[in-house]
Amino acid sequence: MERLYSRHFDRRSMKYTSILTGDYTTCYVCGKPAEEMHHIFHGADKKLSEKLGCMVPLCRACHNRVHHEGGELDWELKEEAQRVYLIRTFGRCYL
Repeated sequence: MERLYSRHFDRRSMKYTSILTGDYTTCYVCGKPAEEMHHIFHGADKKLSEKLGCMVPLCRACHNRVHHEGGELDWELKEEAQRVYLIRTFGRCYL
């Protein structure tokens, strides 16, 4: 049986939400089928990421790319999440 989602993301229960997308079946970066949910802010901020919806569905390749290559893609996701959160909270963004 093909494993479509990791143990961290159960599409059926919609345990997690994303402020960046409502499509949980497609990788936010490349458009391939999503397999995992990525916490945009991880480590000590992982639970806060979940609470605020700072998560995106990713295919395994893009998820590995964010975690192992990091760099520009990681920063782009962080900047976009902050921008959307600020606009929703304050009605504007100063980034």
